[in-house]
This record gives sequence, structure tokens and C-alpha cells, in this order.
Amino acid sequence: NVKKFRHPFNNVKRITMIAGGTGIAPMIQALHALLEDPTDETKIRLLYGNKDLNGIMLKTELDDMVERHRDRLEVYYVLGQEEADETNARVKEANFIHEIGWINEEKIRRLAFPVGEGSIVWVCGVDAMYDSLAGSRAKPLSEGSALHNLGYRDDSVWRS
Repeated sequence: NVKKFRHPFNNVKRITMIAGGTGIAPMIQALHALLEDPTDETKIRLLYGNKDLNGIMLKTELDDMVERHRDRLEVYYVLGQEEADETNARVKEANFIHEIGWINEEKIRRLAFPVGEGSIVWVCGVDAMYDSLAGSRAKPLSEGSALHNLGYRDDSVWRS
């Protein structure tokens, strides 16, 4: 279910974007198109994983987008080099709130839009992210993967 970026997204009301590192590239393109279109009302939640604060690409731009589109865009930064990495728990920056560890089933359950009509998840990142969240990048959603366990199915999970 690998999708190329296409705007407008027909029948999509809510997008949970899950990006790891440079996987933010297609997401930022979509964010510009979605948020700059005055007729588009899509709600977006971005879960953006990186090893540490210095690895967050386009943070200033993302924070600016959130500021300008608070009614439509939420960004959750997730920092960690391992699943339960506590190293970044001590990162202090004014108004910087983040999750620690990796993007996983528990974080998606709490932070993503719930499964339902008009709600999709779009994943872009490293192979290990695809493997744990969807089972693979290109094959059908795997039983036992985080997204499958949460009730998502192939038609509601995009990968790029």
C-alpha cells in the first residue's frame, strides 16, 4: 500500500503522519499543500521520531506551521535511540514537550487519530519503523504489527 503524495486526499478527514528522521520530507510537502489550501479542512497529527533534539529536521518550520494552524495541526516529537531510551528525558528547551523512546503502539494509541472512516495513517521512515509499525514497507499490513493491533487495515495505512 505504498502511496505517492497526492493532494487533495479524497475522503480523508484526519491524517496521522508518522515520520522518522528524513521521512519528514514527503510529510512536509503534504503539510504545505494541505495547510495552504483554504478549502481543505483535513486535521493532521504528526508523530515525528528522531534520535535526539539535534536530529529534528525542519523543527522551526514545523513549529511555525503549528502556530499558524493550531486548529488543524498537532506535532508530537519523539526522541530516542532505543525503544525505552530515557536519555532525552532531560532535554530542556522553552515550550519543548516531547515523548521519549521510539514511536510504538502505545504512543500511536495515545497520540494518533482513532481508527475510523476518513482517518488514515501515513508512515515514512527507516525499515525498522515500517517493520514494527506495519510489518514491512511494501507488503500488506502484518497481523501483530502495531497498526494492525490498533485496528488499522491496509486501506487506512499509507507508506512512502
